[in-house]
Amino acid sequence: MTIKVRDQRKPAHVFVATMGFSSYTYAEATGDETLRSFIGAHRRALEFFGTVPAAVVPDNLKAAVKKAHRYDLEINPTYQEMCEHYDLVALPARARKPRDKAKVESAVKVVEQWILAALGTVPYLTLDMLNERIAKGLVTLNDTPFQKREGSRRSQFEAVDLPAMRPLPSKPFEYREWKVATVSFDYHVAVNKRFYSVPYRHVRRKVNVCVGDATVEIYLSNQRIASHRLCPKVYGWSTHPEHIPSNHQEYAQQHRLLERAAQIGPNTRRR
Repeated sequence: MTIKVRDQRKPAHVFVATMGFSSYTYAEATGDETLRSFIGAHRRALEFFGTVPAAVVPDNLKAAVKKAHRYDLEINPTYQEMCEHYDLVALPARARKPRDKAKVESAVKVVEQWILAALGTVPYLTLDMLNERIAKGLVTLNDTPFQKREGSRRSQFEAVDLPAMRPLPSKPFEYREWKVATVSFDYHVAVNKRFYSVPYRHVRRKVNVCVGDATVEIYLSNQRIASHRLCPKVYGWSTHPEHIPSNHQEYAQQHRLLERAAQIGPNTRRR
């Protein structure tokens, strides 16, 4: 589901999550459907519910499913890590099988009719303003009594869903993205237009790179061979001295000595 907002060139995407019995619903607008946005929306949804269910049924999109297959399903590594952190089982809906996620399909229509439709007369919404209005609309939606059932979404959630679920872990999931890279001849790997060193003996080998919010870790055969702080600049370099071969270290030392000599004067450098 998408909606136009003022501070974005492209329409915002609306994420919707709902509980299985009570239909207690959460929704938020995100700027895109990237993996980071998808994972972040899951974390905020669980914090909104204040509890953890046994399983989630995500849509069959690339942020959740790396390989869609009825018998050989492959979950995105970062999404799988999130599920493991919250002790969740991921059961992605099959492609073109809306009944696999019928509950949330219904919730999407309700959010469209109850919350988003009311925004049609409000011009020039920013993403933050949109989420503020969605949050207010969720209060009304979840507290409104059912027409054909007793209670409301909130009361049914508190009476039935909540007692059957587990508490949130002490720390929220920290986003980490996995990538595959090849160690270049200069014993660095290129990740997100940044370059990180590994021990030079691993040149030309394929490695797994884990990119977090603050660190980058590089693994070979499930063994961590390097760890770096996230490089803040695009096309920046992060090089550990111990990763450099001895002949390169000698050259670097000579270069540093020449630079120091040049600071004294041109004649000093020539000698």
